[in-house]
Amino acid sequence: MVSPGNETEPYPDRTTPAEHEIIDGILAGLTTREIAKRRGCSPRTVTTQLTALFQKTGVHSQAGLAAFISEGLLSRNLTRGRDFARLTERQTAVVTHAAHGESSKLIAYRLGISRSTVSLALHRAMRELGVKTQAELVAKTHGL
Repeated sequence: MVSPGNETEPYPDRTTPAEHEIIDGILAGLTTREIAKRRGCSPRTVTTQLTALFQKTGVHSQAGLAAFISEGLLSRNLTRGRDFARLTERQTAVVTHAAHGESSKLIAYRLGISRSTVSLALHRAMRELGVKTQAELVAKTHGL
């Protein structure tokens, strides 16, 4: 976990070099298949190592893992990034919650909107920012 003043070491404690490569791929917005190709292994191997990372960090998605790794950088980048100025207030709120690894159901509950509104806001924010996956969106919101 990134601690204040230690933003150069983004990896959780007890992670292997292979898991470091997977984290780097997630933060770069790569899919499981692309990470596997880059590492020269099967997508199944990447999935197994992702599961181990999820257990070590207590998160349950690639977007949540990216948020976990980049903890503390989100609000700074959302408030000063030029790309994010194009997002609506609703999109910014949804992206902020998603970047912290929250599910669409939880985001909808917290913001008092429907899950379909959450999905639409995420989709439009991703399109506006030119990203294709939620993990890539999280990485972009963290300025990585």
